[in-house]
Amino acid sequence: MRECVNSENVGQVEELLLMTEQMQDELDQKDQTIMELNRQLSRSLTLNEKLNSENRAENIEALRTRLRQTEQQLTSETDNRKRADAEVVAWKFKYEKAEQEKLYAQTHQKTVEVAVEKKVPYEKCEKCDRTAYQKAKEKCDNRKSQLEKKYKNMTTGYESILFLLAWYSITITLFTAILSPVFLNDCITFFGVLGKGMGSLFREFVIGADSFGQLSSGIPNRILSGLMYWLIVAIVMGILFIITALATTIIFSGCGENNSDKSESSTVESSKAEISQPVSKDNVSSKEDESSKNDESSKNDESSKDASKASEKSTESKTEVESSWFDDAVFVGDSVTLKLSYYADNGSLGKAEFLCAGSLGYGAALQDIDADGNVHPTYEGEKYTVDDGVQMLGSKKVFIMFGMNDIGLYGIDDTIENMKTLTSKIKEKSPDVEIYIQSVTPMLENMQLKDLNNKSIDEFNIKLKAEAEKLGYKYLDVASVMKDEKGNLIPEYCSDPEAMGIHFSDDGCKVWVEYLKQNVE
Repeated sequence: MRECVNSENVGQVEELLLMTEQMQDELDQKDQTIMELNRQLSRSLTLNEKLNSENRAENIEALRTRLRQTEQQLTSETDNRKRADAEVVAWKFKYEKAEQEKLYAQTHQKTVEVAVEKKVPYEKCEKCDRTAYQKAKEKCDNRKSQLEKKYKNMTTGYESILFLLAWYSITITLFTAILSPVFLNDCITFFGVLGKGMGSLFREFVIGADSFGQLSSGIPNRILSGLMYWLIVAIVMGILFIITALATTIIFSGCGENNSDKSESSTVESSKAEISQPVSKDNVSSKEDESSKNDESSKNDESSKDASKASEKSTESKTEVESSWFDDAVFVGDSVTLKLSYYADNGSLGKAEFLCAGSLGYGAALQDIDADGNVHPTYEGEKYTVDDGVQMLGSKKVFIMFGMNDIGLYGIDDTIENMKTLTSKIKEKSPDVEIYIQSVTPMLENMQLKDLNNKSIDEFNIKLKAEAEKLGYKYLDVASVMKDEKGNLIPEYCSDPEAMGIHFSDDGCKVWVEYLKQNVE
């Protein structure tokens, strides 16, 4: 019984041992699996950390690259905006000038002829159908030939009529002269005198030839002596006739050449006079007047240059007025003076007022305040004409600089007249005001235009000075301290060398202010 029980226990123990060994094997396998998974997990974590670090580095580099690209794009956009702003200013100036020209043309009823390119028939490419073009061209050529024939026939007809008229007039004149007894008597007298002259000349020739023929008298043989006599006479007569013919030809050709030379010289002189004659509205200047004016202008140019040099040399000896001297002054001008107003914020011109506007000039200042497209200056939000503005401010001194927008539009003479009209209006409303006329300042050499250039500005300034002194106004030659040896604006004094080349930098405004302080008294 016990043996059976023990055998059963032994069998159970063995089964338990087997099961334990199996479970131990399974546990070992699971431990190995866990260890392998741990190794894989550690590898994954390491790889993940590497990937994260690499991603962070790449992201930082990408962000830096993107930042650099953004900065470059911003810089380019800033440059483009600056260029666009400059172009906008230039086109605004051109637009304002065009508006002034339009307004002037409307008010003065001027007609401006614009050259239009002549239209030509459209020619298609070689691969296209040229039938329509060929037909149009043939039609045009036929019409052209018809018109040419018509013109030739008409020209021939007119020439024939003119020839007939000339022939008729000459014939009538000749018949009338022939039938006139005075003409017959004159012809008889003329031909009689001519015949007598020719007869006397022939006799002289014969006498001379006979004198030379007497040389044959020394020959003893009579026949030989006679032959030599006639030979000598014939030779001498021929020589005399040839000399007479040559002398006559020379005399008549000389007279013709003198006449042609005179006519040619007269035509050359007249053409030179026409070329040198200046174009003006009155068109009444003579050649002597023009030469004297040219001499005076050249003298004035030289004197202005000498005066500028002298002023530069004597700058140290001149006394300057204080900035407070300009407290009761007002500066009137265009965009050039507008730049001076910005510079004067530092108190260099005291408490001076400014009535300035872009594109303003003598002509534009005379327009009505309600005129369309007017460019009158604005003071404290309200527009004023120059004369009303000076009266409103109660200024005792007015400094005027106009002309840059007038010379090319109105011309020198009309601009001078507009100056006289504007200053007279200022004097009417402000009789006690003292007027200072400032010269037009020069331009950069590469910014000069056909109708507005440093030469025309100098010519205008010469006439402006003469008229200002005639009217009793103080003339200030600001241009003399702004130009170089060639008469162009000094580049260091220009603030818009790539736009218009007329406005001043702070250095230019400083020189301008110093000149005013040294020359107002």
